[in-house]
Amino acid sequence: MPKPQKALSVRQPYLEEILRGNKTIEFRTQATNTRGPVYLYASKIRWGKQAEAELERELGYSMDELTRGAILGSVEIADCQFCEAEGMYHWQLENPQRLKRPLLTDARPQPVWFYPFGR
Repeated sequence: MPKPQKALSVRQPYLEEILRGNKTIEFRTQATNTRGPVYLYASKIRWGKQAEAELERELGYSMDELTRGAILGSVEIADCQFCEAEGMYHWQLENPQRLKRPLLTDARPQPVWFYPFGR
C-alpha cells in the first residue's frame, strides 16, 4: 500500500472499530473524492460519561484504555455513496492497518482532514 498523505480524524471507539475491521463504513455529512490510503488520527474529543458508558457496554472494552491524540493506523477509502434514507454519505473503508506504535503529528489536527506531516 502506498504511504498515505492525508489523515482522517475519527473519535474513539470508532477508530478502534475501524482498525479491528468491525467498522467498514464511515458516516459523514460531506462527500469525499479521496480514494486510497489515509492515516487514521484518534481525536482527543470525548463523548461524555453517559455515552461512553453505553459504548463500553455495547463494545465490551474500556474507553479509558483507548489511545487519543495520535495516528494509530491507516485505511483505504474505496468509495463514497450518498444514503438518502439517512441523509449521510457512506465512505467505504477497506484494508485497515494498525501501526506498531502511535505517531504524533507535526500539524495541528482538524475535524475531518489534515496533513499530519506537511505536504
